[in-house]
Amino acid sequence: MTVKSVTFAALTAVALAACGQAPAKSKAPAAPVVSGIFTSAQDCAAKGTNKLEICGKLIQRAINVHNTKTVSYLSERLCELAEGKGRCERSEGDKFRPKLLAFLLTFSTPPTADPLYPPKDRKVVGFQTADASKTILTVDETTIVSPSARAVAESITTAKLR
Repeated sequence: MTVKSVTFAALTAVALAACGQAPAKSKAPAAPVVSGIFTSAQDCAAKGTNKLEICGKLIQRAINVHNTKTVSYLSERLCELAEGKGRCERSEGDKFRPKLLAFLLTFSTPPTADPLYPPKDRKVVGFQTADASKTILTVDETTIVSPSARAVAESITTAKLR
């Protein structure tokens, strides 16, 4: 074999290997995931984030988490010692638990929903997740905070606003 025939054979093999393959597609940037803090399904739907039905289903999920997984205390006194005065509500069986204030809804695939509670730090204007792993401030620019959710957060803080 000559050098020309070897080169031709190599080029032919490369060309044939590429036959039938679609050109590489560039990935379009993923749409940003929308998260919001709301006090009701109507509140969520009014922000134009999603339909009332979807908002309602997500909030019901968060309420189920609140009813089944939130820490409970034997008395209001014990709850308020741990959570703070005025930050508890009565639950089933004459027990007390942190007061449910709002819902964090994330419209991802699949969507998620978390109950939100008063933050441990009374100077914070925001909410805390059930496991206290995350505090979300009402000034967080990555999260939609409805006016009613903002009002709730401002009503429970000791911070001087404006």
